[in-house]
Formats: sequence, C-alpha cells, structure tokens
Amino acid sequence: MVAATAFTQHYGIDTTATRRWKPFVEDSMLCVDLTAEGTVITGNRTKTTALSEPADADAGETEVSPASTAEATSDPV
Repeated sequence: MVAATAFTQHYGIDTTATRRWKPFVEDSMLCVDLTAEGTVITGNRTKTTALSEPADADAGETEVSPASTAEATSDPV
C-alpha cells in the first residue's frame, strides 16, 4: 500500500494537474517514466446521465489523479 501524498511529496512529483503516462513492463514490473512529459488531462470527470442510462454505464473506465486520491489512504510511506 502506498500513501499517494507522501510518495509524491517525497519524490517531488508535481500533482497540480492530472497527467497520463504510457506504462511499460521491465523485469516483470509495471513501470512509468516520470522524467518524460506526461499528457495533461483536462476533461471534466463529472458526467451527467440521462434518466434512461444505467448509473454504472462507464464503470469500467477510471482515471486516477494522484492529487484526488491522496487522501484515500491513511498509511504513510
């Protein structure tokens, strides 16, 4: 388990904007190169749903912002 706030602060990772990086596998580990420029995500996450749409229509698609999930865990790094 990783506390996102402590992790990003310790390593100096900017969390002022949501960014996306392309992951890769190296030695059976999922990796992300944070030295490369990430793609800034500016889309509105709040979606309005019509009354006829099921509430979980996009449940399989999730985008995570380190800043928005930082408080989700209480265990410090």
